[in-house]
Amino acid sequence: MDCPVYDFSAHTRIRGKFKRVEPRPVVVVEGIFLGWARGIRDLLDLLVYVDAPEEVRLARRIERDEVHRGRTRESVERQWREQVAPAGRAFVEPYKEDAGLVLDGTAGVEACLKSLLERVKALLV
Repeated sequence: MDCPVYDFSAHTRIRGKFKRVEPRPVVVVEGIFLGWARGIRDLLDLLVYVDAPEEVRLARRIERDEVHRGRTRESVERQWREQVAPAGRAFVEPYKEDAGLVLDGTAGVEACLKSLLERVKALLV
C-alpha cells in the first residue's frame, strides 16, 4: 500500500510523494484521535495512551512549534487555549479509560518503549 507523506512544518501532505508500506505481523498506527472513533478503536489489538500533565504537553508544544514551525510563543499559547486544550479534553482524554496500555509521558523514552515492547510481545504469543 502506498501512503501519503506528511510535511509536519507545512501541515499538509506532500503532493505526489508516497511511502510504500508492506504488511507486517505488527502495525503501529499513530494518531492523537485514534481512540476517539469507536470503529477504528475496535480494529486495534492494543490502544496505547500516553499520559502527561497539561503543563508538560503545552511546554513541549511551544518548543516544537517555535523551533520546527517558526511560530511565536503567543500564537502557540492562544491556539492551545482556544483549540488544542478544549479538543483534548473532549476527544482525547475520555478514551484513556479504554486504553490497554497507559504510558507515563514524563518518563524517559526508553522506559516507555520497554513497556510497549513487552505488551506487544505478549500479544504475539
